[in-house]
Amino acid sequence: MKIDYHRSTEDYIAFHENYWGTDRGFKAQLLTFLILAPLFVFGIIFIIWGFNITTLIVSIMVAAVLDIAVSRSWTKNSMRQLLRNMKEMNPNDYSGDYTLELGEDILVETHGALRQEATYEKITRLTHDSSRYFIYIGKTQAIILPFSAFANDQENIRFVEFLKQKCPTIG
Repeated sequence: MKIDYHRSTEDYIAFHENYWGTDRGFKAQLLTFLILAPLFVFGIIFIIWGFNITTLIVSIMVAAVLDIAVSRSWTKNSMRQLLRNMKEMNPNDYSGDYTLELGEDILVETHGALRQEATYEKITRLTHDSSRYFIYIGKTQAIILPFSAFANDQENIRFVEFLKQKCPTIG
């Protein structure tokens, strides 16, 4: 199976958003912080005021505000950094015309002179957002395949069924 498609800068950004939204390691780091921050706040307030119902209520309120503010700003700052980095890169590094060839034992993605090969065993997961697939090869690398690469829903379904057949771990 051979699929020709165009990948845009938006596809590349969407991959990073998908990674941050679905990666267990990233979620674990954020969750750890969101648990430790309230405990730290509660400890400080407890030391200052002692333990009573007021201390508990104030700690919960401060921790909730801190959790919301920090988790949102962390994600926004990460996206801002990504956008700054992308402006410094050559746009042709992550956007342009691609070809994905699905062979019997390997899949090959080409973009100009660049060629990336992977066996189906290396595919760790298949996720998607509203307009593209992310075929993860390892923890932090993925082939980004826009839905526009398929002429119709039947081709799209055939592609997913083929991948699930080759990679039982993503089924």
